[in-house]
This record gives sequence, structure tokens and C-alpha cells, in this order.
Amino acid sequence: MKTLLIDPALQSPEVEPPLGLLYMAHMLERAGFTADVTSCNFDEDFARLDGLLAQSYDVVGVSALSFRLSEAIDAVQYVRARCPDSIIVMGGPHVTAVGTEGLDDTTADFLVQGEGEETLPSLVASLANGEGGQEVPGTLQRQNGAWRANPKRPPNPALEFFGYPRRDFLDTFSQHLAVTTGELLPEPCTTLMGSRGCAGKCTFCQPLIRDLFGNAIRCRLPESIAEEVRYLRDTYGVASIQFADDMVLVNTAWGQRLCTEMARTGVPWAINARVDSINPEIARCLAESGVVKILFGAESGSDRVLKRLGKQVGRDTNINAMRACVDEGIHVRASVMIGSPGETEADLDLTLDMLRQVRPHSIIVNYTKPTPGSGLYRQFVRRSDSNTTNGAKAALPRPVGAVGRRADQFASMAARSQDAPFTSISVAVLEQYRKEMLAQARGPANQA
Repeated sequence: MKTLLIDPALQSPEVEPPLGLLYMAHMLERAGFTADVTSCNFDEDFARLDGLLAQSYDVVGVSALSFRLSEAIDAVQYVRARCPDSIIVMGGPHVTAVGTEGLDDTTADFLVQGEGEETLPSLVASLANGEGGQEVPGTLQRQNGAWRANPKRPPNPALEFFGYPRRDFLDTFSQHLAVTTGELLPEPCTTLMGSRGCAGKCTFCQPLIRDLFGNAIRCRLPESIAEEVRYLRDTYGVASIQFADDMVLVNTAWGQRLCTEMARTGVPWAINARVDSINPEIARCLAESGVVKILFGAESGSDRVLKRLGKQVGRDTNINAMRACVDEGIHVRASVMIGSPGETEADLDLTLDMLRQVRPHSIIVNYTKPTPGSGLYRQFVRRSDSNTTNGAKAALPRPVGAVGRRADQFASMAARSQDAPFTSISVAVLEQYRKEMLAQARGPANQA
């Protein structure tokens, strides 16, 4: 059977290719099926898909992110109109986090929850064998207009089993490589994953990460990661690597082994890290191995806010970790959130003071967004549900089958006073703090 996997996010040119789809393509090929992958990141609409869909794929998969759910739904409708006999499968973080929410009227035939590397090949095999996709773990199947859930599939503990993502199956990979990353990371730059999972209990994203990847953090062999880096360097001329892991430094021993192996590749790299995984020794090890940039989700300089967000770290830990990396010459990118539950101007002053003390090289300031399926999201729903003028029914996507009716309400859930009453601080005051925080960066402020 022929399968096409689609990343439907329009007009969002990214260095990162859809790694999850590329891993699934590898596993489909291993199971004996043909798989192609395409990304709409560089397109204004779905018209380019026409040439691909003319190849009569038996199965078409579409990934879905909650904050871009409308595009996933529109892509499913687009495929259905042109390939009425194809089996359409939706998967990704949205389906994993909240199941069928917002998808009652989509024309997809199956939903995949959790990791799809084993579930999708099992589903395609069931369809190829004439079994109709019945009882495949990790899927939901539409029957008689309703969704029927099968048992969930536990994550495979051995990440090496999945091999490398098949970037050569992606027709837009050269375009991803051409995306500029700025002067810091040598170009071309691309991404890889060395681990899956996160030890954090942050209320704005958990339990989504656990639902996606399981409770345990799984790591690849550092030697295998370095081998993939060398392959990317030698095959595609990749000059730097951005790790896509939620937290790279799972533990000190593994992190030091990774540093040793990455140093041997000679390829500069950048990571995301929790502040409680950094100390001066680790910071020095990272710098010596070629790490040029670290993104920290510091979120706040207020211990009270950090506790309410479930960060499991304090203000001093934020400051010490960022300072350690600054002292080693690593570009520190600090991400903070404003408009968190119960946040006051005194809390914002503490965040501003933290940034003034550390002076990160670049700063991101976001309004707090509750990731669907997270604890903060449930809090948002409860508050919205009790407000008749801004109820959860209006805040959550309710597509009605037509392409024109979009489900982009998820994107409006920033915690501003008119959208989600997490804080009583006015938007004007929050915006002023945002500008002052961005001004603390050592380099040009990076707004987000």
C-alpha cells in the first residue's frame, strides 16, 4: 500500500522538518510499504498537494497541532475532496492530548494517539490484509458516525529500534535546510532527537508530554546520535545541529557521554535544557563540546509563580544555571511567560530583576498559553465554562465540516485578560513589562 504523510502547517518555514512523520516513513518502509512525506510549511495553500494526490495513495496521514488545528482539518477536507476512496488518518499532539475534541465533523477515518512509529505500520498492514484496521492498539476508528477507541499502545522503550528519520523521503527537505538561523548557528542547520520525554511537571504542558512519550525518559545511545550527525554532515553538508528534545540533559552521565561524542563530530550544536540540569561543570563540558546556544524555559523570576506553574525549581536555580552558561560563552536564550495564574506586578518585577541580573543574550517573552490537555488548559476550560459570555463551548474549536469554518479558537487562548482570566493585570501593563523584559537582552531583542 502507498502512504503519503502530510505536515499541513502553511506559511511557517522552519529549520525543523517533520521528524515524527519521517520516523514513521522509515517504519512503514521497513514493514514493506511505500511512504512519501511532504511539508506545507513553504506553501500559501494546499494546491501543491494536487500533484502528489494524483498518485492515488491508499492511505494519507495528516499531523495535527492544537494551535494549528484548523489547517489539519482543512487538509483532511482537501484530501477527501480529491481522494474520496483513500483512508485518511490524523495523529499528532492534538489527538494525543484531547482525543476527538474538535474533530467530530472531520472526515478522517482513523486517529492515532501517542507515538505512531509502530501504530501506523500496524494500521496499514491491517488495511492491506483486508482486516479493515480493526482493533489496532493506539487508534480510534470512526464507526457509524462515532469514534471507537482501541487500547492505547505503550511506548517502545528502545529508541534505537526506530532507526533514523528518512529525510530523503521528504520532498521539501532542501527547503528546510535553506532556512536561515541567524549568525549564531552555522548553516545549513537541521534538527534531530536524542531523547523523548520530560521530567518536568509544568502545568502548562503536562501531562501532554507523558501522553505522547510515556512516563519514562528514553535516550538514544550517544554513539548513535553522533553517527547520525556525521551522516547529516557528510550527506547534506549540515554545518550545525539543533536538538529538538524537550530536555537534552536527562542525567549527568548521559550528558557527559553525549558531549564527548558530539565533540568528536566537530559539528556545533544547540539544545533546550531545564535549569536544574545545569551546573558549572556541565556548562563547561557543553561549551567545550561545541554547544553554542541553550534555550532555557525560565518562565518567571518569582518563586510563587514558578511553584504555581509546577516548575519544581526556584528563582535562584534559574539565575545560577543561566549565569553558568553565560560565563562559559554559550549564547543563553531565556524564555519567560507573563500573564500566569495569579501573577501580580510584584511577580513581574521579580522576573524583570532576574533578567537584569543575568542579561541573557536573547529573550523570548510569551503570554501564557495552556496547551490542550494540560492542567492549565483544564483550568482555562473550567473558568471559561463558568463565564456565559466566554464559555468553553466558544473557546474550543467546533468545526462544522466546511473548509471555511475554522477551528482556530485554540490560538486565541493566550492568557490576556479578555481571553482567559488568569490574571487581573491589564493587557497594557503586561505589554509594558514585555517591552522592558526584552530590553534586557545582550543582543537584539527577540520578540515572540
